[in-house]
Amino acid sequence: MLETGVISPVDHPTDWFAPMVVTPKSNGKVRVCVDLSKLNAFVKRANHPLPAVDTTLGRLAGSTVFTKLDANSGFW
Repeated sequence: MLETGVISPVDHPTDWFAPMVVTPKSNGKVRVCVDLSKLNAFVKRANHPLPAVDTTLGRLAGSTVFTKLDANSGFW
């Protein structure tokens, strides 16, 4: 995620944090577990209400070209 620009390093103190626990996995690798509930309480979310189906279908009337969205990495 760092290489693709989804996250960026922080090299200075910050007021924001999330409790983290590092545990070993059965295969010898390390698993990082983060509790984001305290952090999420302070996130300001934009409101993006979805339009009604009738509104969307009305806007599509007469359309002949359609595309799709690849949401493969949508959780980022």
